[in-house]
Amino acid sequence: MQRLEELKELGLPILIGTSRKSFIGKLLDLPVAERLEGTAATVTAAVLRGADVVRVHDVEEMTRVVRVADRMR
Repeated sequence: MQRLEELKELGLPILIGTSRKSFIGKLLDLPVAERLEGTAATVTAAVLRGADVVRVHDVEEMTRVVRVADRMR
C-alpha cells in the first residue's frame, strides 16, 4: 500500500485485496466479522493512491466507499 504509486509507473492495472485482512484485525483488535470500517479505510486509501480494482467481501458497502473515494481522487 505504501508504494502503490510506484507500481502505477509500470502502466498496468493494480488490484488490491485488503478486505478483512489480519493486519486490520491486529490494528483494531477485532475478529474477522467486525473489520468493515478497517476495510473501508484501506479501500479508500488504495483508491486514492491509484488502485484500479479492489477485491472485497462486503461488495455493496465497499461499492459505496469506492464511489466516494473515486470522486475524491
